[in-house]
Amino acid sequence: MSQLCLSHALQARREDVCNLLCDLIRIPSTVGQEGPAMELLARRLHGLADEVELVPVPQEITQDPDYSWPIRGLRYEGRPNLRVVKKGSGPGALLFNTHLDVVPPSATHDRPFDPRVEDGLVWGRGACDAKGQVACAYALLAALHDANIAP
Repeated sequence: MSQLCLSHALQARREDVCNLLCDLIRIPSTVGQEGPAMELLARRLHGLADEVELVPVPQEITQDPDYSWPIRGLRYEGRPNLRVVKKGSGPGALLFNTHLDVVPPSATHDRPFDPRVEDGLVWGRGACDAKGQVACAYALLAALHDANIAP
């Protein structure tokens, strides 16, 4: 029965998820500019999970011996991670790990941050890498919430 409820909840959220994806695409979240996209996602997840927290990344991370992003001058201010907890009914855990930064568009791209929906597909910068994956994770959390199913 819960699979059917979850399927119905996912279908009911289709337009909402599409709108979220389009809203994320509108935010030009190239490297260093992810903050506004994370803030939007945090607002949208509020009320769907038990905990939603924007976690600042300290600049000192660059001093960690395992730090693997040696781009000179890269700053972490305004680029939080997003931590979301949805408590389940058992001892297991499910972890989603993704990113919201996108590759900068080339000069030949016409309106890359202007999403469009054609034949049920969403087009725009980041739709497949990785804002679409983020929208799918949102869809699952929203559907679990709507169907009152504990993961």
